[in-house]
Amino acid sequence: MVLCAGAAAALEAGAAKAEITPELGTPLAGHYQRMGRGAVSIRDPLWVRALYLDDGATRVLLVSADLCAITPELREAVLERAPREVPRENIILAATHTMTGPGGMVRPLVFRLFTGRYMPELVDSTAEAFANAMRDAIDNRKRASIGFGTTQASGMIRNSLLEGGSVDGQLGVLRVNDSDGKPLALVGNFGAVCSAIEVPGPEMLTLSAGFPGHFCAELERLAEPGCVAMFLQGACGDAACVTPGGTEGWAGAEAFGKALAARAFETAQGIVSDNVSIEVAHTRAVLPPTLVDAYLPSTALLTTLEIGGLAMTFLPGAPSAQISLGLREKCLERGYDAQFTVSMANEYLFFFIGPQQYGIPGPATTLSFYGPAMGDLLAMEFSRLLTRGEAEVPALSGDSPEKDVREGIQRVILRGPAYQRGYARGAVFRDAMLTEFEQRYVARCVSGEVGLPEPFWAFLPDFVQRYLETTNITIPWLAMQARPMLTGLPSALFGETVGAAAGANMPFDAAWLVQCGRMLGMLETFEEIAELPQESFCTMVAVVGLKAGADDILIARNFGGPDPVTPVVYDVRPEDGYRYLMVGLPTGGGGFSGMNEAGVVVCIERNPLLGTPALDGPPVELVAAHILSRSRSAWAALEMVDLFPHLAGYRILLGDPTRAANSGIPPARVVQLGATPRIRAPSGGVLLGANPEAEGLDDAE
Repeated sequence: MVLCAGAAAALEAGAAKAEITPELGTPLAGHYQRMGRGAVSIRDPLWVRALYLDDGATRVLLVSADLCAITPELREAVLERAPREVPRENIILAATHTMTGPGGMVRPLVFRLFTGRYMPELVDSTAEAFANAMRDAIDNRKRASIGFGTTQASGMIRNSLLEGGSVDGQLGVLRVNDSDGKPLALVGNFGAVCSAIEVPGPEMLTLSAGFPGHFCAELERLAEPGCVAMFLQGACGDAACVTPGGTEGWAGAEAFGKALAARAFETAQGIVSDNVSIEVAHTRAVLPPTLVDAYLPSTALLTTLEIGGLAMTFLPGAPSAQISLGLREKCLERGYDAQFTVSMANEYLFFFIGPQQYGIPGPATTLSFYGPAMGDLLAMEFSRLLTRGEAEVPALSGDSPEKDVREGIQRVILRGPAYQRGYARGAVFRDAMLTEFEQRYVARCVSGEVGLPEPFWAFLPDFVQRYLETTNITIPWLAMQARPMLTGLPSALFGETVGAAAGANMPFDAAWLVQCGRMLGMLETFEEIAELPQESFCTMVAVVGLKAGADDILIARNFGGPDPVTPVVYDVRPEDGYRYLMVGLPTGGGGFSGMNEAGVVVCIERNPLLGTPALDGPPVELVAAHILSRSRSAWAALEMVDLFPHLAGYRILLGDPTRAANSGIPPARVVQLGATPRIRAPSGGVLLGANPEAEGLDDAE
């Protein structure tokens, strides 16, 4: 981590731009449907824009280019050519994330699917244009003052993943004036995806800067002659444009860019500029492990730029609104007047999506590789870079759980916050989790038993297929199929799962695949991985009344499967909720039988005749854990079962020995989740599983 700060002297600033429109035939970046083909037309020019700031102690170059991303190859070439007056670490490169900009600047084959063939000559010429813009910005420097302002433009975007989901509608504006008070640079910061055309479509091979290009052109038209306008992409991970009048295509991009520029210009008129200090800090943060470590880096460059009371945080990817709003809230709490989230900075690690949307199918979540806790990691790292407030500390893993073995059965006590409970479980059963992941998924992918569906490979050129490692593609694809099972997962169990992955030092998606393995094995899509036991639990029975001994309840069940099963008794003591005991497996959270301190008993039995569960909700053992942690009675548990309609194919036995015998309420019931859910009460003091198709079953009233 490096921090550059100092007392402000007379501020100097300069701005310049250089055209980077490539020749026709250059491949475009952003959509695999183009299959690496070259551009056949140019809609509007593309530019790189540079802003130089020098407060006498710190020199900074802020650069924005009409590109899909800043690739490692381009960044290296730019820094080699950059003016030596500015330290390398103080040069911040950002892309507008236009989906109709040039590709050709990525060397690894796996990414050429999105960027086309590698063109080293294009990297060199583009880097030269960057260097020229930076040199001109320094040479054009003048005595200056700077100020910032914000406005809300929430109506111009919508959440592209979740209808009615949160959006970051802040439009941030930075105004840099010369000594006469005239703007020499205006910078806008707003988050929205730059899709201007339908892909595939007749104009999919057209080069364009998209709405950011129209934003800058319109802002320069509205401002004083000679003013350079710059666009910094914001939280675009889940933000779709709402164009004026619903216009589409190129007309929509132009209308959106101009409308956004008009708002930015209006905001700029109210900004008072001043001579302020500038502070830059940066760190190379260690990232969580992923299923695609072969293709993505394990560290990332994070940068902060403080301009007076403004905190600018630069992220190497496309964050969701949830992550951006969280960063802003923390910055304001630390005493900053405003915060700008700038995405697509310095490198591109795809999308960062928070836990609320991580399981929703879509391109953004499919290309989110570092897990749903990236927002917390980013907040912690940025807190260490910013000069105001205290740095956040990493989540504590907590003490090692208490454990013992009795008659071959392990008993583990998990206590504390959700993350700590999960971390402890993952640390204790790391070997078991890794072994199951290797056996159930990796080994089968390597052997070819499990592969991608044929349509996935159909569009890939033969030369690309030869260079792709099957395991590095197939396992992430399987993880994408399991992501929707996060839907409806209670926040505490989500936190436990994140903690378990960290404790086992596994990618979140790998830990989640292990958690979901038995349920996935039941589905036709995953029939190849069903050889391991799908669910290792069998018959359950409840005996009530005199047969159990007065008003008692006797509930029993056995465990078994095609392979030896070693159950674990979890003694879970959450900070919020009921303590409960649960019998489960070492490879996953939750379990199949348990009882909480309120006396509620839950047992689960699988019956294929009842149907097959859907992949749009959490595994049944996590549902059981949630019920036990929150239910004060069997009736409350019964209501909670209704919250998980995806669990077809199960019988759930609910018992409650605290119910008085003379209350008229059966102390035990079975919820049978078939095509038509039904509830059965004890018959003659005994409650057994039964063939769902049998006639004459006694249903509870």
